[in-house]
Amino acid sequence: MKKVIIIIILMVVLVIPVCVYGDTFIIPETDIIMTLDEDIWMVFTRKNIKNKELLEEYGLSYEQTNKFFELNNVYLQSFAELNTNDVIGATIELYVYKTKITDDIKALIDLNEESVVMIENELVTSVNATKHDYYTNDNNTYIYYEFLDKDTHVANYFTIINGNNYYFSFRSSEPFSDEVIKGMDNIIDSIMVKPSYNINILETIIYAIMAIIIMILVIRFTKKHIS
Repeated sequence: MKKVIIIIILMVVLVIPVCVYGDTFIIPETDIIMTLDEDIWMVFTRKNIKNKELLEEYGLSYEQTNKFFELNNVYLQSFAELNTNDVIGATIELYVYKTKITDDIKALIDLNEESVVMIENELVTSVNATKHDYYTNDNNTYIYYEFLDKDTHVANYFTIINGNNYYFSFRSSEPFSDEVIKGMDNIIDSIMVKPSYNINILETIIYAIMAIIIMILVIRFTKKHIS
């Protein structure tokens, strides 16, 4: 009976991540999971760049790609072909940057409006943003701002998650149309903080096994001294 219970528990542990994550993409070494259609987006992370064959398909090497990730605090680099009613064949890139903040801020959504606006103004001023706003979805608050980096159009979504600064940066040679912005908004709205239930379940199983072992030892000890 005990073996059956343990097998059932292990099955639950293996099945839950599939049920929860579905089509979401887990970004290694970050606090987040997000939805990215891998049929559309080519995705590189600090984990899969170790696949040299994958990099070679795009004329890249692990050494140069890893160095780029490390030097620029990049945790995801992705690109897709931009095909809309207005633009055909252009490329749009997505970068996910993560840096540790010095202030004691857990999440952007925890701040009051005045504090969010102050951060927004700092971001806007730093790049001379031409368009900016902030909004709150079901999971967090994001500051959105657009600017030009030489000839490249950049749209950044900034937030704070678990004490880390996150920049979700879309880059394209073409201006961002309403259709493209809607698609970017959908990706951002899919972002969720990684659940910690896997560790909790594992800890629960370990404690349960320890409790069973202690119980067996106590029973054996008691029987031995009673008899």
